[in-house]
Amino acid sequence: FNLKTPGRGGDTEGLVSKKEYQESKGIVAQKGDKKAESNDLAERIVVAFGGIQNIDSVENCATRLRVKVKDSSLVVTKEVWMNELEAIGVVEKGENYQIIYGPIVTNISSDVNALIMN
Repeated sequence: FNLKTPGRGGDTEGLVSKKEYQESKGIVAQKGDKKAESNDLAERIVVAFGGIQNIDSVENCATRLRVKVKDSSLVVTKEVWMNELEAIGVVEKGENYQIIYGPIVTNISSDVNALIMN
């Protein structure tokens, strides 16, 4: 059938290495740099919730970051969560938010809590 599939026939258009992908997204991948990236995400999450003073509590379950805020009008929109803050989904009910991050949420939650406590 001679179907064109990635990696066949020397045609690598559309295929990039992990390093090339990270460079295209502006991610500098170095050993030991994951902590800096997660702290940056935690800082952006705190700002997205309207700052430290607007956050009442931060908890997590297996896949969701559960946050209660004082004023929901200060929280960014669902689109911002999905497009800029790496969230998979958002559930909002009044002042309670569940931001779906998947299994990495435990790290995110501890980083956000560390920022709030400092």
